[in-house]
Amino acid sequence: MGKDEIAQVLVKKIQDQTGVLLAPTDYNENLFKQCYGIMPRDMLQVIIELEGVVGYKVTDIFKTNDSSIMTIDRLSELIYNFGNN
Repeated sequence: MGKDEIAQVLVKKIQDQTGVLLAPTDYNENLFKQCYGIMPRDMLQVIIELEGVVGYKVTDIFKTNDSSIMTIDRLSELIYNFGNN
């Protein structure tokens, strides 16, 4: 699964979990910005569900990164790289 496909799955899962529809112009914005109203627990659920789609554990990306990774672009890049190393 490519980086763009991972981004699309993230966007879809965020919409399903929170009702927030993200446009491509939002992909470099921090998902915890108040305007989105996305809670950390919602993102954890999204990431856990994404693991089933990509077929590998990705929650470990949070061990060495802070909340600055919480953009669609950065998350999809890290998840893609994690599965391809």
